[in-house]
Amino acid sequence: MSGNIPNYFIKKYVLPNDNWKAKNIDPKSLLKTDRDFKEYFDGGEERYDQNEMSKYDLELELVIYKGTLLDGYSRAAYMIRNKIKKAYTYSHD
Repeated sequence: MSGNIPNYFIKKYVLPNDNWKAKNIDPKSLLKTDRDFKEYFDGGEERYDQNEMSKYDLELELVIYKGTLLDGYSRAAYMIRNKIKKAYTYSHD
């Protein structure tokens, strides 16, 4: 389950339409493709206290549209700061 959206819904209705794909990326790559995310990351803002974020929060997919991070700024920033090299995404190239 991705957030509150069942995986079967995503696989049946979202991914087959308009070239969306489920894939893994290195979250650090977003610093090169998304200026707004880079500015957010460089600003050092922490949306969540370390005690608030569970490992399950990190497993929620990032949503990326043509190199722009639409959902997951805090998760992606956390991953980069903690040297996590693999982020699950729904991406549209």
